[in-house]
Amino acid sequence: MPRALRRVVPLTSEYSGTRLLARANGAWSAAGDRFGPFAERRFFSTGKGAQRRAWAERSLRRFGVPLIILCRFIPGGRTAITLSCGLIGYPRRRFVPATAAAGLIWALYAFFLGRLGGKAFEDQPWAGFLVAFGVTIVLSALVEAARRISSRLKASHRTGSGRSLR
Repeated sequence: MPRALRRVVPLTSEYSGTRLLARANGAWSAAGDRFGPFAERRFFSTGKGAQRRAWAERSLRRFGVPLIILCRFIPGGRTAITLSCGLIGYPRRRFVPATAAAGLIWALYAFFLGRLGGKAFEDQPWAGFLVAFGVTIVLSALVEAARRISSRLKASHRTGSGRSLR
């Protein structure tokens, strides 16, 4: 293959997967650098966007590292918190250790949960699936119930009605 063509088509036997990954990572990083200002204009330039940005800044100032760690366990939360930290300029010296700790905690949680589930349901994988599915449904229902109760309490405090939750 001609040398010039190898630069355009890096998928030859001379290139290892590491080189390809490094190039892809660089390309995505450059794309992310270009996407950041667009995302900021798109999501934070309006009045409602300014409110969202202020809320994100207040939340990160108030909860910081624990919020970053908690968001690791919420589907889509890791991406959302990472974008929010980048868009509001959260200090990197606090973000990087928080993300590393979150990744370590999440990996240990997943590992030990897998070990426990693997031992408990070694001979009955369907039972393990049903238990996991049931726990997910119950936890989702509890979170939704807590969210609804909380919003009702906030609404009753705002109106000063003091009604019961019945």
